[in-house]
Amino acid sequence: MSNPTPRPLDPKLLTEKVMARFWIKTEAAPGGCIVWTAAKDQRGYGHFALAGKVWVSHRIAFIAARGIDIPAGMQLDHLCRVRACCNVDHLEIVTLEENTLRGDSLSSPTRRSLLMDATCQRGHDMSLPDAWRVYGKKRFCRLCAMEKTRVANRRRDAEKRAERQALKAA
Repeated sequence: MSNPTPRPLDPKLLTEKVMARFWIKTEAAPGGCIVWTAAKDQRGYGHFALAGKVWVSHRIAFIAARGIDIPAGMQLDHLCRVRACCNVDHLEIVTLEENTLRGDSLSSPTRRSLLMDATCQRGHDMSLPDAWRVYGKKRFCRLCAMEKTRVANRRRDAEKRAERQALKAA
């Protein structure tokens, strides 16, 4: 989760030379996104080193374009849902609560409601609370997981039987 009160960044640091170094690390993508192609964190946000610190790339782009920093207690929300996007037209200043509500994490009500209506790849109904489990950031169908375990156990048992028969025959 990002810091709700980011440290201040002086827009004067964003010189033409710095911004030339910044924009060379992006490329156009479908949907109008300008995607960060350099270093990213585990969550997919671009990282840019400036003045001895590391900043998220979309924030640098926003401050450079608008000439203002994000107010304390506020965050930038990616309207396009692409975390590596640096297109300032795809960014909006919102509160932490609003950003969470709009988000795609499992804690987001929007995301949860979409997940509850879904079915798994094999068509099992995933709307029931005990029909799925979350491991890390992924959601798994319990029925598919049980079937996968059954298949693995059958294969293991067949291999053991084959080994025993080979030993008896020898």
